[in-house]
Amino acid sequence: MNGTGRLMVAIDVPSGMDGDTGTGAEAAVRAAATLTLTAPKAGLARASNAGRVFVADIGMPVALFGAEQEALAALYAVGDLVELVAPELTPAPDFTSS
Repeated sequence: MNGTGRLMVAIDVPSGMDGDTGTGAEAAVRAAATLTLTAPKAGLARASNAGRVFVADIGMPVALFGAEQEALAALYAVGDLVELVAPELTPAPDFTSS
């Protein structure tokens, strides 16, 4: 897929990459943008092949995210689709550990 020369959008995480750790990013699909669902994925924070990363609120109750529910509620307050900017300056919260 990477050899097609076409722009790709990844849904949730680029194919071939672990969303929690970023493992496999070097061999994964190189996306121009990634639309991650529900919450930021920690593995996307430093994955250069993820492109521009957006988080989509798909209606999951924030109460399901334990200690991170306030941060997630604040993110959702920005909008239903939020671009995460400068992940190297502000690492994404880990919403998967709860």
